[in-house]
Amino acid sequence: MSTGLTPSAEAKLLEWKSCALGLLAKAAEKGFDQRDCETLSHLLDATRSFFGYRSFARMSQDIGVSARVVADRAKRPQFTPSLFNYQRTLSGLVRVFDRALTNGNIDAGDAKIDLRAEWRPVPSSLREKMFHVSDLLATIVTQLRGINDNTFLSDGFEEVDKEYLIQLLETTLTILRAPMVEVGLLKRSARWLGHLSSKAADRVTMAALGAAASEGAHELLGVIFKMHGS
Repeated sequence: MSTGLTPSAEAKLLEWKSCALGLLAKAAEKGFDQRDCETLSHLLDATRSFFGYRSFARMSQDIGVSARVVADRAKRPQFTPSLFNYQRTLSGLVRVFDRALTNGNIDAGDAKIDLRAEWRPVPSSLREKMFHVSDLLATIVTQLRGINDNTFLSDGFEEVDKEYLIQLLETTLTILRAPMVEVGLLKRSARWLGHLSSKAADRVTMAALGAAASEGAHELLGVIFKMHGS
């Protein structure tokens, strides 16, 4: 699952993606407030610094909104944007983060490959299943945080990978509560849970975690299958 990024850079991008998805989910349900505008401003500043954008014009090309909108959001968080521009800006940031996480190319200003996130609306028939998957992932995160056995984390599953997985699952938990989900994120989580299940299966003391990870991967794949069939 190498992306070409350093572990700390990958974890930072995933943290920002989780924040952006959380703001999108809130906007879809309740709208946004002044604090949300300030958070978006901080995200834009951090993204500009991380990717080394020299201007808002260059940055706006990758985000997919006008340079004026990006500059307003970054420089004037007290100026309340329209819901349309607010959501478009956040969705564009998610695409930028996804491209870097997928390609490992942090020079986003020069990377013109279009890797759009695959967003799909959640049908009402899947809502109950989403709640079940969310509870399951929350349990796995709690169990992962309680692991102190460094020998379990060796042989291809280092400490940084555990932290990455926790961040990934928490991001997935955020998006499972939204009216639309990003299928690529669910696939990434399912793959990592499959890896965790195989690793935990070798340790008797990790049997519960291995079983939960296996079930989590299975349930996520089931959601993905039904999303594509809806």
